[in-house]
Amino acid sequence: MITAYGRARRLSPPATAQVPSSIADIDGNPLELEDQPIGSGGQGSVYRVRQSRFAVKLIHRQEETEGLGDTLAERLDRLHWLPMEGLPIARPIRSLASPHLGYTMDLLEDMAPMEPLCEAPEGDIVEWYLSGGGLERRLRLLARLADVLAVLHGRGMVYSDLSPRNVLVSVSREHHQVWLIDPDNIAVESSALGRTIGTPRYLAPELYNGRSGNSQFSDVFSLAVLVHQALRADHPLIGDLADLSVENEQRALCGELPWTGHSSDDRNRSACGLPEDLVLTARIRRLLQDTFEAGLNDPMKRPTARAWANALGAAADLTLACRRSGCRGSYYMLRRRCPYCDSPRPDFALAVVRTHLPANRGPQGREPGRVDSNEGIVLMKDRPVIATQRHSRLIAEAAESPAVRLRWDGDDTVHIENLGSEPVRRVPPSGGGGRRLMPRSNTSERISSEWRLHFGDDDRFHRMLSFYRFKAERA
Repeated sequence: MITAYGRARRLSPPATAQVPSSIADIDGNPLELEDQPIGSGGQGSVYRVRQSRFAVKLIHRQEETEGLGDTLAERLDRLHWLPMEGLPIARPIRSLASPHLGYTMDLLEDMAPMEPLCEAPEGDIVEWYLSGGGLERRLRLLARLADVLAVLHGRGMVYSDLSPRNVLVSVSREHHQVWLIDPDNIAVESSALGRTIGTPRYLAPELYNGRSGNSQFSDVFSLAVLVHQALRADHPLIGDLADLSVENEQRALCGELPWTGHSSDDRNRSACGLPEDLVLTARIRRLLQDTFEAGLNDPMKRPTARAWANALGAAADLTLACRRSGCRGSYYMLRRRCPYCDSPRPDFALAVVRTHLPANRGPQGREPGRVDSNEGIVLMKDRPVIATQRHSRLIAEAAESPAVRLRWDGDDTVHIENLGSEPVRRVPPSGGGGRRLMPRSNTSERISSEWRLHFGDDDRFHRMLSFYRFKAERA
């Protein structure tokens, strides 16, 4: 059984503008806003419009600058030609009528701010952590967020103000959608904006210090802070030393103190948050170390959003859900007991991701070979899992596009449905061409037969899955 504590908050959340009693868009349509914002960034706050699927961003007047290309109207005009198709980002619809500054936007229903999953309360935080969906849900939401950011960066754009106040997530624990709600600060990578955009505690050091403007490097720094806060329930830069005074906290945020998990400097360790070995894989730990050590003051040494998406997705794939009634815990498969209720680890199957090497490329010279990827997908009884292009392709054009649906019956059978557009092959241990499973078809195979699921032909490098069963730990 674990214990973990949240850090006392010195700084109160930033004050938001008072909700106007009456507001309208430029066409004169009246808008009635809810009392509390659903998001708040460095420039303004976002409110739902009552009884509608729309929201309003109210921008603080003092935040609107008059720099070239930097007025709200110019920023909104840019969004019309930026390549944002298919991205879960709110789109501005109409500007607000004077005297208010802002705009209306579309908003998905059944979404809520991500902030409550990141900002731990003071005191015992275990119940808070579990009530938010635990480890697995946080990993899947973070992986999805990192994937959206990676696509945005791949199209040459910068989000600029990434913080949990600008991210909405599915209310239902069964879904892992994210929605970004502060679009007017999105810009192309080459934009030279005359202002620094961001939310305190999520800004990269070079923004605090004024050494540069927003960039993809500052975006991924904010992402790393958000990842650490969501998983460990503690800010990576605000350790016990930084927490001693406001001055020390500012030094830490400016990159002048070591982060809480530094590999060799323990001056700013933290007694708060969940244990590192409980919530971080070695791969995630390396990305945090690269960000907050080599990359703390050298932006080009920070991991990319795609590296984060892959690592977070791989970690989520290796989690187990505790099967004890009333326990909402999830944990990594290598743990033999649930760390929240001490129940034994249940039965599970594992689909191990490997790379097939064609003949003459394998370790024996002529025979085909295989290379482990250190990735896998945990299968629990009657709990369908979708393997995506991240698992099925060496280079994925759309990492989260479905490839196959897998469902383990709890005994010796895995049911497979091909969700992709290409055939997959079920190959027996003896090798050969195997049997093809065409798109939108399904079949079943026995784990004990040691067959493999191939996502390509033998004369090409490709991914494949091998299946194994693991018995429950004894009570």
